[in-house]
Amino acid sequence: MAPVRSVFALLFLIVCVLLAAGCISQPSAEHPLNTTSTAITNALASTTTMPITEVPTECPVPANGTYWIMIDPIGNVTLGNPVSIEGTTNIPVGYILKVFIFPHSSPHSKWIFKGINGDVTIMRGINCSNVFSSHFDTSAMKAPHLVLVEVYSDDPSLQGYNFTANRSQFYVLTAS
Repeated sequence: MAPVRSVFALLFLIVCVLLAAGCISQPSAEHPLNTTSTAITNALASTTTMPITEVPTECPVPANGTYWIMIDPIGNVTLGNPVSIEGTTNIPVGYILKVFIFPHSSPHSKWIFKGINGDVTIMRGINCSNVFSSHFDTSAMKAPHLVLVEVYSDDPSLQGYNFTANRSQFYVLTAS
C-alpha cells in the first residue's frame, strides 16, 4: 500500500473507532452537547476541597528580635563600570537601607576616594525574604584596590532589635 493510502486508511480507522465508541455524535435531548463538561463540573462541585489560606501580607517580627541582611556575592568590577549591590533581608517591605562602599586601605595610603553611599528601599521578595538592589558608579574609585561594602538600617522603629548587618567586598580592577 502506498504511504499516502496508508495515512488515509489510518485516519478512516480512527474516525470509525470514535463513531463506534460514541465520542462523535449529534446532540439530542438525552445527550446535550456539553455532557462531558457538565459531568466534570458536577463532579468537581461535589468534591471536598481544602480551604485556601491567605498568604500573609507582612512577615512577622522575628521571634528572637533579630533582623538580618545578606549581600549577594559581588564579583570583581572594572574601574568605571557600575557595581550592583543586591541581597535579601527579613526587614519589612518599604524600609530604607543604607549602603556604604568605602576603600579598604591602610592608614598610610594616600587614598583620595572617601566612599560612596546611598539609600535603597526594600522590596517584596518571597517567603519573608525581601530583596534590595542598588547600583553605584565606580569611576571615582582607585584601581586596583579592595573595596568594602556595608548595608544596614538606621530606622528608629527598628531600634531595640538585635540587628545583624552584613558586609561584603570586591576588587576594583583597571581596564585591560
